[in-house]
Amino acid sequence: PNTVLLRPMRRGLRVFGSPLTKGVAEPLVKEGKEKIVGSWLLLSAGSVFFMIALGGYTRLTKSGLSMVKWKPVGYRWPGNLDEWNTEFEAYKQYPEYQLANKGMSLEEFKQIFLVEYAHRLAGNAVGALFGLPLIGFWAAGWLGRGLKLRLAGLFALGGIQGFIGWWMVRSGLDPKPQYQQRPRVSTYRLAVHLCTAVGIYSALLWTGLTLVSKPDPAFAGHASFRTFKRGMVPLLQVLMQERSSIHGLT
Repeated sequence: PNTVLLRPMRRGLRVFGSPLTKGVAEPLVKEGKEKIVGSWLLLSAGSVFFMIALGGYTRLTKSGLSMVKWKPVGYRWPGNLDEWNTEFEAYKQYPEYQLANKGMSLEEFKQIFLVEYAHRLAGNAVGALFGLPLIGFWAAGWLGRGLKLRLAGLFALGGIQGFIGWWMVRSGLDPKPQYQQRPRVSTYRLAVHLCTAVGIYSALLWTGLTLVSKPDPAFAGHASFRTFKRGMVPLLQVLMQERSSIHGLT
C-alpha cells in the first residue's frame, strides 16, 4: 500500500540513474521511515481538522469580519489602547458594524477580534507544522518522487487556501445592497474555502494512513469496497458543499 506503481518504460530509460522496467515500484518513503513520515502527516491532518472546527466557531460567533486588513504573516496583536482604537475605528468603516453592530463597545469588539486573530494565527501554525518537516524530510532523502509531488502540491494548495480565505472575507467587507440588513460573506466563496480545507485534510489523512497501516489486501482490493470508496468520497464532498452553501445564507 505504500508504493507508487510507475508506468512501464522502454528498456534503457533511467530515472535517478536506475533502469526501470515493467512492474518495478518506487517506495513512497525511504524504507524504515514510514511510521515517522506517516505520523507527521496524521498530525498535520489533525491540525487541519482543528482549523476547520475553529473556522466553524469563527463563523458561528460572527467574528470573521472583525479583522479588516490582509496581512498573512506578522499581524501583531494590539498592545495598547491606541492600537485597539485604531483597529476598532477601521472596523467601523465597514458594513458589519454599520448595519449590525452599531453601538458595539470596544470590549465587545475585542472578543470577536480575538477569535478571528486566533483563526489566522492557527493557519500560520499549520503551515509551519507541515512545511518545516517537509523541507527536512525532502533534504534528508526520505521522500520518494511520487510523494514529493503530492506533498508539494498540498503545500501549495495550503498557501492558496490562505488567499481563498481573504477572498471570502473581502466579500463580506464590500458595500451591501439596501435589502441586505445583515452583512455576510459570499455563499459560494465560503463553500470553496470549506471544501478546499476538507480536501487538504482528506489527502493528508489518506496518505498518512497509507504509510502507518497495512490494510488486508483482499479487503482493500474487493470490488464492492472499491466501488464504495469511489462513490462515497465525492458524495460526502457534495453534501458538505451543499450544507455550507445553505449555512452561508443564514
